[in-house]
Amino acid sequence: DHPHSVDDHEMGEPSAYRRPDGTLVKLSRDDGPNQTHRLYASLSKDEGKTWTTPVRTNIPESPAKAGTGNLPNGKIYLIGNQVPDSAHGFRDPLVISLSADGKTFDWAAAVRHGTPPLRYPGHAKDHGFQYPSALVVGNALWVIYSINKEDVAISRIPLAELGSPKIK
Repeated sequence: DHPHSVDDHEMGEPSAYRRPDGTLVKLSRDDGPNQTHRLYASLSKDEGKTWTTPVRTNIPESPAKAGTGNLPNGKIYLIGNQVPDSAHGFRDPLVISLSADGKTFDWAAAVRHGTPPLRYPGHAKDHGFQYPSALVVGNALWVIYSINKEDVAISRIPLAELGSPKIK
């Protein structure tokens, strides 16, 4: 059983981060018919024991899973396919967005764009870069993602390009 939002959309594929005030934020996409093409946010002030009912944000999505996390400098990253409503299922470009407060993502750049053609047809095989995950190792953010649900790729983003100090 999946949780439902305040507007009764079924939630799926969550990703979480911590705001500077200590609040955990879980971003989810809505599943099923009548998708909104927006991410939903739920908050926890008790280390994830309880969560508020998800509410729709103004953050667009394709729909696809997004990846979130915290950088060493305190900024929060959101990696996903923030594309216009008319592009349902189109997952190019893969975008990284940054926020200082965990509420407003006010900087963005493409991690990858220009998806190659599909090599093999398949059910629910969307064209694009999708299902990102990321982690900080050394002085870089490493982003792992699927290409057309056929290949896995890794992109290295130096922390200096994201405004982060070098890690020793």
